[in-house]
Amino acid sequence: MLGRVIAGRMSEVLGQQVILENIAGAGGMTGSEHVAKAAPDGYQFVLGNVGTHAQGQTLYKHPLYNAVTDFTPVILIAEIPIRVPR
Repeated sequence: MLGRVIAGRMSEVLGQQVILENIAGAGGMTGSEHVAKAAPDGYQFVLGNVGTHAQGQTLYKHPLYNAVTDFTPVILIAEIPIRVPR
């Protein structure tokens, strides 16, 4: 949902269409791999999260990409605190 809001506003600001492609699979790792393997031309972005950039990197024996070296952080969009119930 957040990606759709951001893509709409980016289209307005940039004056050109921004296409959001939701690639499902492996907890977001399939879509993230697609961006990691794309040409570094600034035309593809991934909205990473704890699943794509931390959990997937440790739970898979051979992750599809390296979250540290295959991406360049651009901006923090949202923080979602994890609350532990008491």
